[in-house]
Amino acid sequence: MKTITTLLILVFATTAFSDTIHIPEDEPTIHAALAASGYGWTLLVAPGLYESTETLVLNGQHLIGESGNPEDVIIRMIGNENVVRLAYHFSLIENVTVTGGWLGVSSGWDMSTTIRNCIIRGNTGGGVYHNGEHIRIEDTIIDSNGGDGINILGWIEMRDLHADVIRCTITNNGGGGIITKVTFMTLEDCVILNNQGYGLTTDAWDFSFWNGYVLEAENCVFHGNNPGGDYEGRALLYPILLRCCDVDEERWLGSHGISIDNNDCGTSNDEMSWGQTKMLFR
Repeated sequence: MKTITTLLILVFATTAFSDTIHIPEDEPTIHAALAASGYGWTLLVAPGLYESTETLVLNGQHLIGESGNPEDVIIRMIGNENVVRLAYHFSLIENVTVTGGWLGVSSGWDMSTTIRNCIIRGNTGGGVYHNGEHIRIEDTIIDSNGGDGINILGWIEMRDLHADVIRCTITNNGGGGIITKVTFMTLEDCVILNNQGYGLTTDAWDFSFWNGYVLEAENCVFHGNNPGGDYEGRALLYPILLRCCDVDEERWLGSHGISIDNNDCGTSNDEMSWGQTKMLFR
């Protein structure tokens, strides 16, 4: 009886704590690793090119490039599907390049998801599309996609919509840089540059309970967006605050007000603007 009990404990322990899969050492493909894992598992991807004809669907897994350099792990879609879908709470994608699909990364209803230290590039329909509760995008380059760099929709039934975009570079996309329709959004330390549409568009749902700014941007650069139009950014329905941001104030349209606070926004080089200094390091 003691032997059987000990065996059961060992089996349980092995099952409970085998929550990391190495690709391709343990499973040959990312699809196989997703199928063999579950919520909360970590999938570590070795450097290489990983091609797929079907969307990679994360149901709470963490898909992480093992080297820490997103250029080392290339996930490329062959066809016109979305490359990655974050389909359940706390799904995370980190340290990878996502390319070749319709959308680079999509996530859906009632989801709280994270994109970290990725490159999302060369997707026909756009970079990131989020239609859910909360998303955090940090230390990520989103460039040269055919549509919008980031499109965050949200739903009017969800009154706690929040998006954070931190230390990201969003540039040379065929649509706008960022389009958002959420209750509140934070931008920090971002460069939004040379996108064909507006650098930033806020078009929040008509939340009558909301009192304050829909979007606050701090230490961000907006330059060269919507090159054929009169305006580089616009805020509809609710005001936005641009704090310590490098912008051309005359190229911003705000039907409900755009506040620009550039006090205490110094730079170490008096001959260059804060934004120009930042772009040297991007």
